[in-house]
Amino acid sequence: MTPRQTGEHPAARLRATPLPRLRAGGRIGHFVRDHFGAPQVDPDVRLVVDGAVERPAVLDRAALDAFPRCERTVVIECAGHRRAEYDPPRRGVQWEAGAVGEARWGGARLADVLAGCGPADDAVEVVLHGADGFARSLPIAKARDPETLLVWTLDGEPLPEEHGAPLRAIVPGWYGTDAVKWLTRVEVVTEPFTGRWQAEEYRWIEPGEEGLGRRMGPMPVHALVTEHDRDAIAGVAWSDGTPIARVDVRIDGGPWQPAALEPPADRWAFTRWHLAWSPAPGAHRVEARATDAEGRTQPDAPPPNVRGFGNHSVHRVDVVI
Repeated sequence: MTPRQTGEHPAARLRATPLPRLRAGGRIGHFVRDHFGAPQVDPDVRLVVDGAVERPAVLDRAALDAFPRCERTVVIECAGHRRAEYDPPRRGVQWEAGAVGEARWGGARLADVLAGCGPADDAVEVVLHGADGFARSLPIAKARDPETLLVWTLDGEPLPEEHGAPLRAIVPGWYGTDAVKWLTRVEVVTEPFTGRWQAEEYRWIEPGEEGLGRRMGPMPVHALVTEHDRDAIAGVAWSDGTPIARVDVRIDGGPWQPAALEPPADRWAFTRWHLAWSPAPGAHRVEARATDAEGRTQPDAPPPNVRGFGNHSVHRVDVVI
């Protein structure tokens, strides 16, 4: 399905990086998703902070560097990840497994930037505007969360253009929809934002529901099988920042078996897991499901909704040994 057929701008870029082997501690490569193609942006940061604030500001790189440095390892997942598994198909990019990635992002806390400008007492949201025309708002509490970042480095290197250089937002625990790229403006508002990408798109709509449903935000608990060989099955799990309590694996419809978990690098990072096995030659079906510390687990089937968002059902992989 082409970008134009999904209602996207024909210049939109879509790429899911294949999930590589993780035994040696390698990092899953990051998917690329945008709606309009990368805009022409001045490499020198000029971030406008305005709206319902006491002290509007225009911040360049030197001003941003003056804020306390913050780095976090964060999983970002596309809201349409695994949409291709819906039957019948849902409108949108037909992502299979792979529209998820982890990286160490560095920059400043959005809360510190806002504090310097003095948001109004009646502020309700903070709108993040990208140079490509994409804009999303965060509730004021989430914008002030010390884990919400404005970043300009990725894994210790300058942020690449395709990932939002020179400046982007990172909103740990929430879908990548809110991690606005090519950030040029932070606008504090006293009424809910009603831009297209907030009020009309990326909405959770139940089957048969009238209207535009509700906005999406936190990611649900999720595990993927990313590796298998004659000795072990391995993969990754994540949630909205709630710790992963367990990952269970089922082989060929047998009993669920608990996998071994590795401590995540960060609250917002992947939890890597593995399970030893000794398969007989032939075809096998491997299934994985995660459960977080609040007892939430993956459903057996994709959760029903009109747009095919949020598929975090049990991950099933057919393998041949």
